Amino acid sequence: MATVHVRIASGVSDQLVGTSRPLEIRLEFPGPVTVREVLGRLADRYGDSYRKLVFDPETDYLNPRLVYIVDNIADREATLDRVLHDGSKVLIAPVYEGG
Repeated sequence: MATVHVRIASGVSDQLVGTSRPLEIRLEFPGPVTVREVLGRLADRYGDSYRKLVFDPETDYLNPRLVYIVDNIADREATLDRVLHDGSKVLIAPVYEGG
């Protein structure tokens, strides 16, 4: 069994469910799972609004306006296929720019 902890930061959660608070979600899987499968489970839960927010509609790849941090590592190229284990953490947050 693998428990994956997902945090959807404010700035994303407000667009998704209309709350300014971060969402903390715990997902259970029968064994190791990929980030792609975790995002798919969230898409099943939150529907089209989630898909439009998290995936770029032109490429069906991760939205470049969001950052995905998996077990404290931000790596856009390897993120979707990264294998998660029990206790893994995924953060979905907006990209911030400026100084």
